[in-house]
Amino acid sequence: MLKHASIIITLTTAILYTLGLTFYQGYLFELGVEETQFPLTVDRTLFQGFISITTMGAKAIVYLYLTALCVTIVAMVGNIFLEQIKTHMVAKKIAGLFSSTSEETEIKEGFMSFSLKVAENASYLILFFFFGLVVLVLCEKAGQEAAIEFKQRCERGEIYPVSISLKNSEEVFAGYSIVCSNWQCVYLVNGTAIVLNKSDIRKVVTSNKT
Repeated sequence: MLKHASIIITLTTAILYTLGLTFYQGYLFELGVEETQFPLTVDRTLFQGFISITTMGAKAIVYLYLTALCVTIVAMVGNIFLEQIKTHMVAKKIAGLFSSTSEETEIKEGFMSFSLKVAENASYLILFFFFGLVVLVLCEKAGQEAAIEFKQRCERGEIYPVSISLKNSEEVFAGYSIVCSNWQCVYLVNGTAIVLNKSDIRKVVTSNKT
């Protein structure tokens, strides 16, 4: 078990990173924000991976279970089909069509067995990628649903708004913080995401719940 620990940790990290990035992209896409403007650090991306798993909820778990079940059924059917090909009389005739010696027959049967094994492994690989694609689609959808919930909570007054003052302007407007980078911040103002440069912001004050 210990000798496989590094492989398990690497795969787990890669999966969490992929899920976190997909969730984050879906979240910002729903809010109308370009994800590349606000890249996450590796640790934050991994954290988002945990968040995506919990956010997907029971419905996504059911979808994942059904997908895994379908993959298993297809794999079983494919395995039975391949076993039938291996033992079918036509396959045996093809293997011995041009054989003149038992050695040549063994070589051809071995090659056929190898070819079928490659086809079997390729089908499993395709199913694995299909399963991964379904997971990523569900993860992105979970991010979009989280963004919708965020907007609804803002409308219900369950999230603290902030008062934003800009330089060279007396106007103060209320918004809800979405995400910030080293140079920019995004705020939800009247249901619309607004990107502001930090150099243009004079002051941001957290206010009481509305």
